[in-house]
Amino acid sequence: MPDRTPARPRRRTWHLVAAAALAIALAGVWNSAAERQRQQELKEKAAAYKGVSATNLSVDGVSIETGAKWNDNGRSAVLSVWVNPREKPSLVRIESGDRTAQEAPRPNEPGIPMPITLEVTVPVQDHYQPVRMKVTARGPLRSHQARHRTIEFHSDRTAFDAKTGAKLKQYYSRLL
Repeated sequence: MPDRTPARPRRRTWHLVAAAALAIALAGVWNSAAERQRQQELKEKAAAYKGVSATNLSVDGVSIETGAKWNDNGRSAVLSVWVNPREKPSLVRIESGDRTAQEAPRPNEPGIPMPITLEVTVPVQDHYQPVRMKVTARGPLRSHQARHRTIEFHSDRTAFDAKTGAKLKQYYSRLL
């Protein structure tokens, strides 16, 4: 008498194996594309890196050359200003974080007037981190309050006025 037990269905595990293999291959391709995109972005960022930014400002009628230079070690940036003695400022100060440098020239000092050069070194996390500097100046007339501007320097030779967000024109300074 013939066996009437139902036939066991054939397992179709090869479909599951093929689907899993396809999923792994697609994940690899997607991950590879994402990695290529990330590498391209890093290349573009590295190509844009110059390590310096410099711009001229006018604060309370005093023309000031400002600059930022990122150190090769990637751990600090030097912020600086230079003021021609013919500008005759009664005060020049720079601040960044908790670092400050200031000079108040004395009038009628004997000898040749020297330019005002101030610097502060600030810590940064990497070469690409922007840095801010507040520049305060008072013109030759001491009767009024000193004025200031805050500048955000980027290592790709760009600088922005922190208050307005306007991009400031770059120059190649003798400081950098």
